[in-house]
Amino acid sequence: MRQFLLLLFFIPSSIFAQYNFVKSYDAIVSHNADTLQLAWVGGLNNPQFSNFDIDLDGDNDLFVFDRSGDALLLFEVNNTGSEVEYIPQIEGLANFPKLSAWALLSDYNQDGKVDIFTHSDSILGGGVSVFKNIGDAGSPEFELIHGLLSTHAEYESTSFDSPLYVNLADIPSMVDVDEDGDMDILTFSINGSELEYHENQSQDIYGDNEHFEYELKNACWGYFKESSLDNSISLFDTCFTNVINPKSAQGMHVGSTVLGIDLNGDQVKDLLIGDITGNNLISLTNGGSLQSGGMTAFDNQFPSNTVNVEMQVFPSAYYIDIDNDGLKELIVAPNAPNTANNFSSAWLYSNSGTNSSPVFNWEDFAFLQNEMIERGSNAMPVLFDYNSDGKKDLVVANKSFYDDNSQQHSSFALFENTEINGNLSFELVDEDYLGLDALGLTLALYPTFGDLDNDGDEDLIIGDLNGQLHFFENTAGAGNTAEFSLSIPGLTDSNDELIDVGQFATPFIVDIDRDGKLDMIIGERSGVLNYYRNTGSASDFSFSLIDNLFGGVQMPGALNEGFSVPFIIDSDEGYQLFVGSNQGEVVHFFPIEDDLSGDFIVGNENILPFREGKRTGVAIADLDDSDGLEMIVGNYRGGLGYYVQSDPLAIDDPLDVNSLFTVYPNPTSDLINIKCDVDYPYDIKLLNTIGQVIFENSNVMGDQVIDVQRFPAGVYFLNTTIDKVNYVKAIYIISK
Repeated sequence: MRQFLLLLFFIPSSIFAQYNFVKSYDAIVSHNADTLQLAWVGGLNNPQFSNFDIDLDGDNDLFVFDRSGDALLLFEVNNTGSEVEYIPQIEGLANFPKLSAWALLSDYNQDGKVDIFTHSDSILGGGVSVFKNIGDAGSPEFELIHGLLSTHAEYESTSFDSPLYVNLADIPSMVDVDEDGDMDILTFSINGSELEYHENQSQDIYGDNEHFEYELKNACWGYFKESSLDNSISLFDTCFTNVINPKSAQGMHVGSTVLGIDLNGDQVKDLLIGDITGNNLISLTNGGSLQSGGMTAFDNQFPSNTVNVEMQVFPSAYYIDIDNDGLKELIVAPNAPNTANNFSSAWLYSNSGTNSSPVFNWEDFAFLQNEMIERGSNAMPVLFDYNSDGKKDLVVANKSFYDDNSQQHSSFALFENTEINGNLSFELVDEDYLGLDALGLTLALYPTFGDLDNDGDEDLIIGDLNGQLHFFENTAGAGNTAEFSLSIPGLTDSNDELIDVGQFATPFIVDIDRDGKLDMIIGERSGVLNYYRNTGSASDFSFSLIDNLFGGVQMPGALNEGFSVPFIIDSDEGYQLFVGSNQGEVVHFFPIEDDLSGDFIVGNENILPFREGKRTGVAIADLDDSDGLEMIVGNYRGGLGYYVQSDPLAIDDPLDVNSLFTVYPNPTSDLINIKCDVDYPYDIKLLNTIGQVIFENSNVMGDQVIDVQRFPAGVYFLNTTIDKVNYVKAIYIISK
């Protein structure tokens, strides 16, 4: 890495406070004259549903965890009797822990507050973690009380304790199987063919529901087996091995979901099972008792009385009250990330029976989802005035979506900016803008617009899954609605070599060196940025690779998956770079013009105040002709989030660093005093000139003192972060 922090010496420290955004749902989005009520919630791909009482008033609100991007959503449910309204909530989500793979909420100790059961990566393959809800009304707070649940097993020849295994690809069932008041667990075994019943001994040992003392009571609960090759069921299985005195009655097979549910009112738990090899949901009828269960029948076309579940692959069932009327409904969603019809990811079945003897009737293929901007997998926003009316419209790209025949497609959706008198609104005018399917291009198509032939209209370059680019000329002419034609498939550079940045090319057109010719900055799967300079002319472009590690930018990500997506705005202070990433952040770099061959300075590690999920893409502009900026953020779930610029901490002058901090003495030989004039927590870091953090303290309040006597004399940089906004000040440590 090229060293870059010395550049901080020349930068006004207040400059980093410029870009502070808050999430909003105010911009109206319509389609065919209908307003999308949840337009900016962000899409759904692999949602998991639980009830959650936000304000502890006894109502059933809604919590959604999407495995695709590990995103959390919270909705207040308002049932007026005539209609049900789902109101997205933001504040409570900030207190949820980081979750991954799966998350189910249940009030295990019956204190009126639901707790979290979720995937634990403490063991290979996966286990169970438990977070207890210790919060108050309107302010949930969670404490990790079990990083990895364990269970005890008694066999004929041995007994042992082991982690309670739940494969990270599976969905277990947290349910009181024996109706004694504590939370038991049903999950498929490590070999994936037989269902394990782990009974909680909390009531037996302690007489309460507070403890997690699990015992494997049956390694083959229900006495059935799921095939190792597909989702076929064999009843009355004798079980190859089992624990001593099982309460109810091995091929390798991974990937099953299970829901314990009483389907016929006899108080014993029946089952709904989904499998990674099947597109259907299978119901199994328990013909036994609470203490001796056994499956006696199954239905592989469940529910057979209505539209039966027939997803593309791996359905998972959730039984919750979705409309706060006290009656539970069934929701079925795909569990395998991005392998299903992305526009139909939440099948809703109403219940005309009771909670203990439900009768399901199909209602909707896209519960909640049909009110969102939904573009499949990995939505990416790009701004472009397609009709030359002076307002930036919104083009939404995607990685792909699945059709009903399980075929993937990549497309652009065009939303026209219909803003009037400062009231921002968009209308979906074309769900297949430019008809890209007919051109034979691949997936993950990503557009960028700029006048590359200097004829007064903006042309188009599209990056693709293979890391290549394609040039489309705008033949409409200045002032007209854009008309594009594919002119150069497989764009080449100045050496006549195919431009190929690896995979997932995300280009951005900008005159980065301000020579009057449009250049390209290209993101890619590996997380770096590529700088291609226009070495041709303003009307006859020719791109030359200058730097394939532009600015030293490297978005982090496992397996070389940083997924960098650049966006650059031209401000009064110069170009400012924003980069979306695989991990879900949008990183702000400034300045970037002082040394295009050097490493850029991180102005803010993440400008997003809310996690949208993985693989973010960003577009920023003044979309409503106001004094502030708006920001649109895409995510892996296939939807968009909307943000508006605000003053950090509601300070009158956000650019005046002295209104927040006073640092003295400077220079110093022993102590640094930090005087903070706002009652708000902040983080402190002291860095040397090669970027090493030599001192840090997090979540501090008020005035602080740092002892620097142990540090060598020289220039250092004090970085204080408050409300996700960074302030940087050069500090001079001198010898005594």
